[in-house]
Amino acid sequence: MSISILGARERRLVINCARLELDETLARQTRELLRGELDWDQTVLFAEAHSVAPLLHRQLERLDGWAGVPPPARRRLLQLTHRTGYRNRLYAAALRELLDLFAEDGVPVLVLKGLSLVELIYGDLSLRPLIDLNLLVPGPHLERARELLLRRGYVETLSRNSS
Repeated sequence: MSISILGARERRLVINCARLELDETLARQTRELLRGELDWDQTVLFAEAHSVAPLLHRQLERLDGWAGVPPPARRRLLQLTHRTGYRNRLYAAALRELLDLFAEDGVPVLVLKGLSLVELIYGDLSLRPLIDLNLLVPGPHLERARELLLRRGYVETLSRNSS
């Protein structure tokens, strides 16, 4: 199924739920939206495409808003939330391994955005899908970091002259 033009009610629902907390006004507005007719297939697809499906799932739970949600949409939101948590735990384990590897060899590294922000801001690895790890290594240590990564089984996908 492809994403079609999302209706105003569905769009408002996703926007309202794409946050950690809803104030009373947004919670009331969201409950009202949930009482009306919604295209749940498109709502879930839109939330997934914008990486906020786990947040939508969380807010529906908090608002006790499952009554009008068809079982397939419920299952898909739960699946996306679990998948996000599982993948992000794999990223967290890989990051710990890499940080230990670099530390053992004296390669300084700084974790940029992504996982560090998910843990800090969201407090729950299942709420924000990640697609990569971002590490900053100072120039004089780049070659050593590259060697360590290659030895660990990582592969170089871009030529070093392309960036």
